[in-house]
Amino acid sequence: MDNILNILCPCHLIINRAGVIEHVAPTMQKILQGETARLQHVLDLFSIKPRSGHLRGCSMFELDGQKFHLSLRRFLDLRWNGVVLRLQDRDKAIIPISFGMALKETAECFELTHADFGPSELAVDMLCLLEAQSAVRAASRAVTQRIEGAKKNAEIAALTDPLTGLGNRRSLIERLASFARQNISFGIIQLDLDHFKTVNDQLGHPVGDRVLVELSNILRQEIRAHDVAVRLGGDEFILLITGTNDPTELLGLAERLLARLKPPLTIQTHKVQLGLSMGGRIVEAAERWSMIDILQAVDQALYHSKRRGKGRFTFCS
Repeated sequence: MDNILNILCPCHLIINRAGVIEHVAPTMQKILQGETARLQHVLDLFSIKPRSGHLRGCSMFELDGQKFHLSLRRFLDLRWNGVVLRLQDRDKAIIPISFGMALKETAECFELTHADFGPSELAVDMLCLLEAQSAVRAASRAVTQRIEGAKKNAEIAALTDPLTGLGNRRSLIERLASFARQNISFGIIQLDLDHFKTVNDQLGHPVGDRVLVELSNILRQEIRAHDVAVRLGGDEFILLITGTNDPTELLGLAERLLARLKPPLTIQTHKVQLGLSMGGRIVEAAERWSMIDILQAVDQALYHSKRRGKGRFTFCS
């Protein structure tokens, strides 16, 4: 008899006249999560609230044929439905339990599956519907995340030089506009490689590209985390040194870069001797400046370095 009940109604209890639990069906065993229920009083494990009136004393048999609400005492926020039905043995009663409006929360909380419900229970259909809705929501979230990820990647790509991974000209314009809005001081250095055309002509563009990537790595290593390195195009780069009005900071950075390129770079099997020509400027927070004027000033300073023999830094005011 118990096996038949367990199949037809896998979530039930059988109690005796004293309210002591004598049998726990499989689904309720799963919900109790290893807690021993047999031989405990039903009111020790459950809070019972009749739909009308009050439960007098500890007698569950007075609820014979009546529906009531019940909750596990350690999960009072999950309110289920039950009914007491006396068996042919009048000293015992079965309490079938359904989850009602708490079906979804109960299934999620205790990881219930179709196997935990009776074959004819409407709850199985409802659980299928809830699972389908959950799957649709999960798929929708995944699509949304992919779209947002693709949008973010596209925004990053629009600001990134594809060869070196540094910022590009557009990112430079956005950062300078940000400095203007924040009204902060900063330093700017424009630089390009000496003898880079010779590398491309003699060793080929793939080696030239590797030179640009290596220089980009050096720039990242020599600036601070909140500074900015940008590739304008070709072998021209710009560095933005944020929050400084000290020319010696630019001079120190330029000297470190010149020292890094003094030894030949090893690119594949080639030893490549290069140099840097640089021009720099400090932009004060109180200064009225335009983007065009600043870029023209450091560009002129860079070419002044080239005219003076290359491999040097020129500071302009």
